[in-house]
Amino acid sequence: VSPNAVVSRIKTGKFDAALFEDGSVNEALATAIWNENPTKRPASLLAPDGKVRTKIKQASTDGANEYKIKLERMQVALESEKIALERLRETTVDREEMKKAAREFGRAHRDAMLNFPHRFGASIAAQVGCDAASLIGAIDYYMRTALLEAVNIPVPFHDPHSPELEHLQETNNG
Repeated sequence: VSPNAVVSRIKTGKFDAALFEDGSVNEALATAIWNENPTKRPASLLAPDGKVRTKIKQASTDGANEYKIKLERMQVALESEKIALERLRETTVDREEMKKAAREFGRAHRDAMLNFPHRFGASIAAQVGCDAASLIGAIDYYMRTALLEAVNIPVPFHDPHSPELEHLQETNNG
């Protein structure tokens, strides 16, 4: 008990019943009055047994860890804001949109290559002076072979073992 707390209670008249006529204090009665309404202390300063806690290094370590967590969260938020800003400026594209566009381009290119022999084969045969059907068949065969070889070329954004890619390879192989 701090002396200031005792003086404060005496001044407010809370110990009047425990004071003798000569100004001395009845200790037993004063202790009983004190324990009826003890001084409130912050819970963080008191240990479970009611004694004042000593400050330890753990408290400062916990504070540092919380700071690191907050800092990491702020960095993640900053990165997501940067990405959102880049999307707004249209300097970046969504990965899924890019994959979809690449697939569409690949299909269009494949279709153009598969139509090439039938579209230009007769003209080439006339220029070269050979049988058109044989030339169209040969170009078609080698064009399909080249396209099947291109399926195995690694693409940076594709997982080579993705079920979608394996399904496409199975479809193309037979």
